[in-house]
Amino acid sequence: MKTSSSSQRVGRASKRSAPDPLIAGQAIQTLGRLGLFGDDAASLALLDDSRVRVRHEAVRALGLSHDADVSPKLAPLLTDPDPTTRALTIQALGNLPGTEARESLVAYQRDQDLSDTEQAFLRAALAPEPIR
Repeated sequence: MKTSSSSQRVGRASKRSAPDPLIAGQAIQTLGRLGLFGDDAASLALLDDSRVRVRHEAVRALGLSHDADVSPKLAPLLTDPDPTTRALTIQALGNLPGTEARESLVAYQRDQDLSDTEQAFLRAALAPEPIR
């Protein structure tokens, strides 16, 4: 994760915790694309946010981080009741380097009764060269 000044961190934190899920989601999405969304406590807490849009964008942003250390934080979301969250988690884990993310996906593929969507996302995530 890139470092920034305290005022920038406060500005980002206030936007990603905005009460409107569209504003918070857009802020998270932007931070993810800029590589500024990481494995800090505030970012990881958004994986449990009550707002679906915010959770989805947090998963996407962590996948864009290319930080293998977030794999254990994302893997539990493979069993989330929301099918979109599961698909986004598969995609995010597929974007992460290292073996831990891949092992989580292989175990999930082996142990679950998967929807067609999940199977398609898994094929892409587990492809030798990730499809982006």
